[in-house]
Amino acid sequence: MVGLFGAGKDIAGCKTAFTITIIRIVVDLIGNFFKTGFMNALFTIASDVLSLLVVYYVCTSVAAAMNQIGAADIAQKGSPYGRLILYARSFL
Repeated sequence: MVGLFGAGKDIAGCKTAFTITIIRIVVDLIGNFFKTGFMNALFTIASDVLSLLVVYYVCTSVAAAMNQIGAADIAQKGSPYGRLILYARSFL
C-alpha cells in the first residue's frame, strides 16, 4: 500500500489502485461480519473483483508510464505477466 501511495503521486492509475485497495479493505472488514451464506459470498466476490481491478490498474498504468519515458521494452515485458496474474486470479 505504501508503494501504491507513493507511485500514486506520479501515476494516476496507481492512485486509483490505492483508492480501490482502501475500498477493498473496507469491503473485507464488513464481509467479516457474515461468516456464511449469501452475504458472505457477495462480499467475497466483491473483494475478488476489487483485487482484479487493482492488478489491472497497476499493470496498465505502469506500462503506460514506462512507454512515456521511452522504456517500451519494460512495458512489453510486464504485459504478459499482468495478463497471467489476471487470468490466475479469475480462477481462484
